[in-house]
Amino acid sequence: MKPNRESISTSFVVLLAIFALSTFASVVWGSNKSLSLKDEGLYLLAARYPEEISQNVSAVYRYTNVLFRAVGYDVASFRVLGLMLIVLSAIIFWAGLSKFLFATFNELAKIRNYEPLSFLFVTLGALLHYQWSLSTPSYYTLTSVLANSSAGLTLFAIGSLKPNSSKATAYLALALSGLVIGAAVFIKFPAGVMLGLITGVTLLFWSPASISDRFALAAMMAAGVALWFIMHFIFVQDPATTIWSFREGWKLYQTLGAHAPGSKIIAYPLNVVTLAYSAAFIFWPSYLLLLVFAIWNAARPNSFGRLFPDIGVPAGLACLVAAILTVTGFAASQAARYQPLDSWGMTPFYISAYLGWIFLLLACYLFSVLVSKKNRASFALLRFDVGLIAVFLFAVPFAAAVGTANPLYNVISFYAPAWFGIILLLMTGLMLDLQFRMLFSVVVLLVGSFAGGNIVLGSILAPAEMPIAGIDLTDQKIATQVGSPPHELKLSAEESTVITKLREIAVTAGFQEGDDIIAVNYMPGLVFALGGKSPGHPAFLLGSTGFLNYSKVALQFSDIARRRKALLLIDKGQTEDELKELLNSGDLDFPARYRKVGSVVGLENEFTLYSPTD
Repeated sequence: MKPNRESISTSFVVLLAIFALSTFASVVWGSNKSLSLKDEGLYLLAARYPEEISQNVSAVYRYTNVLFRAVGYDVASFRVLGLMLIVLSAIIFWAGLSKFLFATFNELAKIRNYEPLSFLFVTLGALLHYQWSLSTPSYYTLTSVLANSSAGLTLFAIGSLKPNSSKATAYLALALSGLVIGAAVFIKFPAGVMLGLITGVTLLFWSPASISDRFALAAMMAAGVALWFIMHFIFVQDPATTIWSFREGWKLYQTLGAHAPGSKIIAYPLNVVTLAYSAAFIFWPSYLLLLVFAIWNAARPNSFGRLFPDIGVPAGLACLVAAILTVTGFAASQAARYQPLDSWGMTPFYISAYLGWIFLLLACYLFSVLVSKKNRASFALLRFDVGLIAVFLFAVPFAAAVGTANPLYNVISFYAPAWFGIILLLMTGLMLDLQFRMLFSVVVLLVGSFAGGNIVLGSILAPAEMPIAGIDLTDQKIATQVGSPPHELKLSAEESTVITKLREIAVTAGFQEGDDIIAVNYMPGLVFALGGKSPGHPAFLLGSTGFLNYSKVALQFSDIARRRKALLLIDKGQTEDELKELLNSGDLDFPARYRKVGSVVGLENEFTLYSPTD
């Protein structure tokens, strides 16, 4: 007979499964809707024609091109493929996390339904990638997939290590982790380097292994990185071209002033402090309650013990207060989405809530250890090796976010599974070390449903970069052909009209699919929708000195004869002097050698097409 197993109520698993499946379905439902003219348009145009962006600090578009090409350049299928990769990375991360947790907590084998509940929880963490971002695969998507996978493989390797047993499984997992980290280097160089660094440090400090074994484990990870480098140089881009592309791309981005390392050395730590401060502050009543209980226990231990014979009650009360704040914060966070820091200098609640729960659960655990009469050595989370893994998981999202021009806290949720792993680690410790059975299920369900609700409402009702302010995915109803070859997307009536009319005007000027269009200002989405190419670079911007300098450099990347044949697509926001300075820096003789083909008014703008006269 099988030994009896304690059971987490199946109802918690069913409820969380409903949230996870509904969340997944909502992202799939939105995959054939909307088209951003800006960032998402750039992701699509560059993935469609990666050869047009040779000068870049990343090879990401050569990789997204493989995915885009695999689905026949269909945008909706491309988005779904990105979603499937995110889910696959969640599975890999969960497998590694489970391996580590079951190796750390022997009692987990006795807990029925732990595996499905933890898997659904981690999957919801991975789907946070879509709580406000554009669903088209980008370097954010691939970095998320790689960060989740590398962390999971590293945890799987560590969980596989047992005294006096073969290390073959651990070596294989770390070699695969190294492969993934190697790929991350070519997707987003700073993130790849940081992921490699924190993984290597974790392995070298893994105290249960001998010094020689630690170096062997780190060496296997490094070997995986080296193997990916070799494969990239053979099958994707040779070393000389890679170095040249990075160097020229670096020069280009420095004209913007947004990627200067000196500024990020100051900005990134401030971003971390802002997020940590916000996360700690949102649940301050819970900390106050724990502080009162701690003082009471220190001053009157007997009366405290009589009132709270179950030491889980004080922590449960603190979590109950946080649960109420989470529910109220969910409603407030919808209104605060895309708002800058509030008057207290804090991030919106929906961004800081997950780190807030990590801080609170850690405080609850430490408080319970303080008031418990058990031997401190029996508390698994107080062990150095378990703490090391917690620090590793804490660092993963920050490592993956490094390299962005955005504040770190704005993109940290793209890499959330690692933090969901910390929540599981803390909750498992509370459940097993301190017998807080019900608290585990309730907190996992609460945080998971909070995440699911934010993903559904954020991705449908408040997606990023809607072409018109005030609309959402429910307004995308008109079937429209976009791209080359054309595929159907559902767009708003106004966006569909703009694209259709611009295509008709372009065709009258002799435009055919695959022809060149130089679009100013920052309209790669329209170039993609019309089925055009952007010569030498996917986007040209105006509006600041940095943008002008950037665009003047980027315009030189194409052959002069080619760009002189291209159509010009210009919006109404540019002065003639700006346009002349930019376009004539590329020897286009604007406006003398161009005729106006036609204009379309819509999307709170006016778009004009010009054709060269020679």
